[in-house]
Amino acid sequence: MPSEKKRRPAFRLSKYLDSLSYPVGTAMSVNFKRLGRDMDLLFLEEPAEFYRLLIEVYSGDEESAIFFLRLLAGSLTEKTGLYVDPVEFAEAVKRGDKAKLHRILEAVSRAQRL
Repeated sequence: MPSEKKRRPAFRLSKYLDSLSYPVGTAMSVNFKRLGRDMDLLFLEEPAEFYRLLIEVYSGDEESAIFFLRLLAGSLTEKTGLYVDPVEFAEAVKRGDKAKLHRILEAVSRAQRL
């Protein structure tokens, strides 16, 4: 039986955060690993669970988790020139709206390639 290789997502949150301010992404990734999860995959595949664990990383402070997501949306806007509504972005993650999150990230990826 062939061994399964660990799948790496196209958008790696840890790498993106490190590109903004190293070692933020690395440190957050370590915190998620301590909780037994891969931050990059969780963000894309289970956004509601990512949100729940993000609150844990912020010691139960939901306002800080929301603020982080809104800052993330703002940085995506600044880096690509494509407006990412911070409230809508945070809500998509919180609700676990994987389809909406993927649409946003795909648009961001296309804007970066232009």
